[in-house]
Amino acid sequence: MPELVPFRGLRFSRDHVPAGAEICPPYDVIDGKQHETLLAHHSHNAVRIVLGDDPSRSQGTPEEYRDRGAMVRAWVDEGVLVRDERPGYSLYEYEFTNMHGQRCRYRGVLGAARGKPWGEGVLRHEEIRPKVVDDRYSLQKESGIDSGVVQLVDEGLGDALAPYFDEVGTPVLDAEDFRGDRHRVWILDDPEKVATLREFLAPRPAVVADGHHRYTTALRLGGEDARPGAGHVLTVIGELLQEGLAIEPTHRILVLPEAEAIPAVIDRLCSLDAGEGEGWSLERANGEIVAGRTPIDLEQPTLARRFSSLWDDIAGLEIENWHDLEGARARLGELGERALLCVLPAVTRDEFWARCSQGEVFPPKTTYFEPKISTGMVLRLIEDPID
Repeated sequence: MPELVPFRGLRFSRDHVPAGAEICPPYDVIDGKQHETLLAHHSHNAVRIVLGDDPSRSQGTPEEYRDRGAMVRAWVDEGVLVRDERPGYSLYEYEFTNMHGQRCRYRGVLGAARGKPWGEGVLRHEEIRPKVVDDRYSLQKESGIDSGVVQLVDEGLGDALAPYFDEVGTPVLDAEDFRGDRHRVWILDDPEKVATLREFLAPRPAVVADGHHRYTTALRLGGEDARPGAGHVLTVIGELLQEGLAIEPTHRILVLPEAEAIPAVIDRLCSLDAGEGEGWSLERANGEIVAGRTPIDLEQPTLARRFSSLWDDIAGLEIENWHDLEGARARLGELGERALLCVLPAVTRDEFWARCSQGEVFPPKTTYFEPKISTGMVLRLIEDPID
């Protein structure tokens, strides 16, 4: 994996901010309504850093990003943000309710990853969208704040991390966020334990589960910015096989110009039906369902890419991505007969690891990792020395 470096983090003082009030989800899963909720939740919620004060705008200007950086530095001067006494890692435990209504627990260790080119210790599994990187780069360069967390996964890490969690004392954060999910954070700053963990993690392979654009931003900034902390990014790594981590599917709604084109599209997609393997279905607003099965084949691309190759050349096609199947079905009803819902299976953990290990890159929005790692538990100034 990329070198996971201990650092002196910035954390919100409990004299100024109630525990948990600072926490928000990653920027790319916050819609306008939730943005409003977070702004109202507390004046120091981290949404002000990652998305600003205007829920109607998902991107800001360089000047606005500089203003956010000035805001954070003012919080440091005022004692709202307090720097850790010495470099260390954060041990993170997250209790949350998943999209199926089940209560789960996720664990990982958080540090500042030293960005290296893809394939040098860290693998990506999704295609990168340059426009998203441009915005995250502008935010980090102009504000000088590292706030969003990249999520890495590794196989066989859980047993090695367990003793560190068993030996920790009082958490520096133990609170519920605005949704009622519980976050616990402990500082691991004993020099001997930090060195042992750092040495253990260094040679291990890791795959980005979430945060490809944040990691790419660090790579880009590291090559252009002389500030000591440039080229690093807040990163948490956890066990891929832990029970609290899930890879959920992303379903597709195909919206065509005319309803009459739907039967031909169904016939085309059904060419992938092999009668065995992973189940999928095609649903219409009139209740018609066509089901198929396709086996996992590592010699072939992911099922999502094989499907997309069959609809990419359809003129006038619009595609919507949905993680919530019931929401997708409701949307299908709104769109009517010119829409088709493709219900896709999740990529299994074994398939995910095998494909990533052989260097395969998935289409955007193929996977949806749960949980998403929250923002605000710890921050970092890019001008601060690392290590």
